[in-house]
This record gives sequence, C-alpha cells and structure tokens, in this order.
Amino acid sequence: MKLLAHSAQPKKGLQEQTYYDHIMGVFCRAQANVESMLQYSHTVLAETIKPIVLWAACFHDLGKLDEKNQEVL
Repeated sequence: MKLLAHSAQPKKGLQEQTYYDHIMGVFCRAQANVESMLQYSHTVLAETIKPIVLWAACFHDLGKLDEKNQEVL
C-alpha cells in the first residue's frame, strides 16, 4: 500500500504526494530554516531548539498514516 500525504488535485495540476516525499521535503526545509535561524542565537539555545524542530518535522503529519485517513487520501 502506497502511503499518501496529499491527494492529487487535477484541477490545480497537482499530483498526489507520498508520505515519505512529504516528510522528507518538510524535514529538509525545516533543517535549512532552523540552521538559518540559529546563526543568530546562543549555542545552548541551538542545542535545544534544533532537535525539537527536526523531530516536529518528522512527526507533524503522523495522523495521516491512520487507515481511515489513508482511505480518504
């Protein structure tokens, strides 16, 4: 079974997006954004915030993996 994060929207010209592709894209953008942000912060703060942001990126759409949600997607 292919796990989806987003259904196709043909009227908007959008294809479906797999859960893996979505999470990896969000993770990469979050990593780049947190790195940019943390250049202006203290080291101790960076050591706390960076892992929180990256874990949040990994798990932000976990509910989409539920069978009932996948049926809709």
